[in-house]
Amino acid sequence: MKHLTVLANTPVVIGYTVVLVIFLLLKRKYALAGFSTFVMALANGNNRLLKHIVQRPRPAVSHLVKATGYSFPSGHSAGSMSICLVLFVVVLILMNKGLLKRLLLIILPIIPLRVVLVKSF
Repeated sequence: MKHLTVLANTPVVIGYTVVLVIFLLLKRKYALAGFSTFVMALANGNNRLLKHIVQRPRPAVSHLVKATGYSFPSGHSAGSMSICLVLFVVVLILMNKGLLKRLLLIILPIIPLRVVLVKSF
């Protein structure tokens, strides 16, 4: 589980976003690149703002990985939901009809649910 949780860490999600935006810029899909950047920045900013408004402390239990700061809302959940939303829109717009497109449109909404379930156990 320790290795799975790293996949939704903020620096990793930022890395996904940078790679996606560079790909979209190379494909000259400037509107999608701007959309991706805007959604990810807004999601991260809102998450940080809400953490400081709510100020919910982390539970006083032993953790598999070191975590600091406030616990709610979950940065892992917000990051995975945001990147999957962005990828969903990119796939919807850019990919041609086909099995791969249909599979991605089914799988992408499920990924954030998996992140929440992994964090819960």
